[in-house]
Amino acid sequence: AVEEHERDREADLRLEEERDDGLREGRARKRQLGEERPPRPPAARTEERLRTSIVRDSLLKPDAAMTARESVLVALYGVQDMTLESYERAKRLFALAEKATPNFAFQYSCKALWMIFCYGQGWGDVQREDIHALAKRATYLDPEDATSLAIYGHMEVFCFTRFVAASDLFARASACNPHSPFVRMMRAVYHAYSGDAAAARRDLEMSSKISDLEAQYRFMYSSAWCILNLIDRNFEDAARWGRIMAASNPSFSNGIKQLLVSLGHLRRPEEARCYIDQLEQLELDFSACAVVNSYPLKRPEDRAMFLDGLLAAGARA
Repeated sequence: AVEEHERDREADLRLEEERDDGLREGRARKRQLGEERPPRPPAARTEERLRTSIVRDSLLKPDAAMTARESVLVALYGVQDMTLESYERAKRLFALAEKATPNFAFQYSCKALWMIFCYGQGWGDVQREDIHALAKRATYLDPEDATSLAIYGHMEVFCFTRFVAASDLFARASACNPHSPFVRMMRAVYHAYSGDAAAARRDLEMSSKISDLEAQYRFMYSSAWCILNLIDRNFEDAARWGRIMAASNPSFSNGIKQLLVSLGHLRRPEEARCYIDQLEQLELDFSACAVVNSYPLKRPEDRAMFLDGLLAAGARA
């Protein structure tokens, strides 16, 4: 067992070395904002393999035995479940990480992302001002971390509909690491909310060329493709991605709402019925108007499209 552990540790160290080699170029060029740089899939995939390896090993440990980084990664791993159990465990793990290393920037950006999901799901007493404080602290502690900047940008548009602030943060994130598939995916969602389907498609296509996201984040990628195709009025493709997302994370209520919009425009209320029943269990106040009022869609025509689709799917007004 000791020898096996040493072999795993040596493999992780090699992955870290590969990852660092791949990131040096991005940091050296972080002030350049060129959009069509060639992606570097090996570095991005090495980063994912490293995180997956850490999560795999950490899941075998008791919570109290984890390092701060392990606690944070395992907490985020539970996002794919969207269950009350994963929510409660994540709270404990983030508290352990903050107690162990209070100046660890990564934990604050990840906790902000986790709380954005809680806010969207209506879990607990999550206030958007608390999410803002976490995102701001993460970028204060590490102002050149692309992931933290992208999460901050997503928080600005999703929680506050501040598109100008989000645009600046995504520009900074892309400058810090133009090869991050996560940054590209999150910026694509921002473009979709803004009504720019072409820019969203470019980012999502580039994200997939760089590397697939880890398994626990793929429902976010499917959701991004769904919202993009809704904004582009391609309802068949929106429904296809929505079904993939719903199958991988059936408790992700905001993603299911997007699927319902597409099914409504496709005039498939029978298929939509089971998803409406599911949402009414997840959210007691679910209604078409409540969805439109909570979604950060910039253009009036996109809000109208959402409302029409939800009503056609059979959601109550």
